Amino acid sequence: MKVLEINSVYHFGSTGKIVEDLQNYLVNHNNEVEVIYGRKRGNYSAKYVGNTIIMISDVIMSLLLDRHGLNNKLATKRIIKIIESFDPDIIHLHNIHGFYLSYDVLLDYLTKKNKKVVITLHDCWLLTGFCSHFEQINCEEWKTNNCRKCNVLKVYPYRFFALNHRENFLIKKEKLLAIKNLTLISPSEWMDSIVCHSFLKNKSHYVINNGINLEKFFPENHNKIIEWKRKLNVENKKVLLGVANVWNKQKGLEDFQQLCTLLDDEYVIILVGTNLIQKKKVKKKIICLPRTESIEELRLIYSSAEYFVNFTYQDTFPTVNIEALACGTPIISYRTGGCAEIVKDCGYLLEKGEFAQVPSLLKRNIKFNEDKCVTRARAFDKKIMLRKYMNLFNGLI
Repeated sequence: MKVLEINSVYHFGSTGKIVEDLQNYLVNHNNEVEVIYGRKRGNYSAKYVGNTIIMISDVIMSLLLDRHGLNNKLATKRIIKIIESFDPDIIHLHNIHGFYLSYDVLLDYLTKKNKKVVITLHDCWLLTGFCSHFEQINCEEWKTNNCRKCNVLKVYPYRFFALNHRENFLIKKEKLLAIKNLTLISPSEWMDSIVCHSFLKNKSHYVINNGINLEKFFPENHNKIIEWKRKLNVENKKVLLGVANVWNKQKGLEDFQQLCTLLDDEYVIILVGTNLIQKKKVKKKIICLPRTESIEELRLIYSSAEYFVNFTYQDTFPTVNIEALACGTPIISYRTGGCAEIVKDCGYLLEKGEFAQVPSLLKRNIKFNEDKCVTRARAFDKKIMLRKYMNLFNGLI
């Protein structure tokens, strides 16, 4: 079987790691795999088609003209040449937004060649005229009115003026519906329910949960935890932990800021992934740590927390929740996207914005069993995810 994977990034972030894991798994099971990516170039076993100058131009065009994903014909031609040369049985698309290709040209080519196409919907961008998530603003224009009304500007992929959201929506609708051999994968039941209400509801669609490497995420040694907390001078504190690639309002940064004023002195908030500017602005009661690519360090941080707290306002199926559970740490999370599907009875679920309830939850002093958290995480072993993808691909050909 020959599979081509296309994503904005490789080896980086949750989607980049999923693509890399898929590549390795399929190759190890005697399949041929090519990977194409367009951002954050590295020395990887994948084909980079990006161009910094063209990407900057793409960003400017997207900001000014509100035509995200339609401005990079050159990289798209490179992608098509790779497809022609490799001639895959399956073309698996992940994030095709992110300033690295023109999706209209790519989708037209896939339709013309009658290729078998699988798309994993890591967010909602393909189903809307602009935004990658609409949950925070409670918008249903994508479902009922084809994104006719939209004044959202300051969310990814960003724009200065709301000009072409309806046209963008209609382009996506036309191009995607034209692909006869299209299969949609949702990482969560929540995302699949969105598909069922979208213009793609009549296409084949399945749920394959995101997975993590349980050989690398597990409860850390107690002595290492004590040593790490001592270095941060929090050895006598109970840690409430937040982790994000980028901290902003959508990830709940402001909610953490307000929560820290409500907590007793026995608790401390630690946020991983903050930058230098945020560190200066965040309240002194919050300890800010930089982003880390070290799984060993992350495992130690997760294991040191009393609770992993996820105040995200928009998410599909956050693997950080799974990583925390795998390290034996229960969750306090907003009921966002697929979060509830992960947490189950291994923590607390709150409605979005209800951070003020956290102190009262903590006073209940309920101890969530570490082994139960670890067992819950086993449902999201990446081996299960990878096996399901390979079985799906085999079934399609």
